[in-house]
Amino acid sequence: MEAAKKPRCPNWREKDRVLFISEMQPHETVLFRKYKGPLRKAQVKADAWKEIVSKFNAQADIPRSLDQLKKQFDNVKTRAKQKYDHNKKPKTGGGPRPASPSASQRLSLEQMSGRPNLCGLPMAYDTEDPSFRICVSSRHGWD
Repeated sequence: MEAAKKPRCPNWREKDRVLFISEMQPHETVLFRKYKGPLRKAQVKADAWKEIVSKFNAQADIPRSLDQLKKQFDNVKTRAKQKYDHNKKPKTGGGPRPASPSASQRLSLEQMSGRPNLCGLPMAYDTEDPSFRICVSSRHGWD
């Protein structure tokens, strides 16, 4: 027996994405900070997400569920990082100009600007090169 397909929701409009990202900004510290000590972080985060969902659905044309909002946040964040990286290191050889980030992606990038993220090493070494040698100083106790 086949599983029933979920009905497809309408596509997100850019104004709804901007509304959603702007509703998340006041709750950013609650949602993304590291908790220390005996705090009920799961409950605090769940309450913040409920508030975001209710505020968003009160103003948006199409109401969305919590799972849809979380998935949209991941999508906007991923696309914003991709466009940022592509603009930072454009391909050579001509071609069309890279697309600039949309309004919601710019908001997401501004939100992430203060947070640490992973990036590549600027001077990475190829250790499979036979001429590469690592110099180890004996003063650190390594031999």
